[in-house]
Amino acid sequence: MTPQELEAFFREVTRPKQFAFFLNLYGSGLRISEMLALRVNDIDARRMLLHVRCGKGRKERFAPLTKAG
Repeated sequence: MTPQELEAFFREVTRPKQFAFFLNLYGSGLRISEMLALRVNDIDARRMLLHVRCGKGRKERFAPLTKAG
């Protein structure tokens, strides 16, 4: 996506939960299935990481947590 397309996309997302979902999806590079599988205890806010337990090839990994605002 171009920066203009990305800006237009986020202008249309009006619900805070959806905005946070898409912002983190974009910022972290997670696949949709990985994002949907996340649980609260997979979020390490101190280190700003997401623990992806079942990624591609059933591999575990860490992805950056997007800092909003």
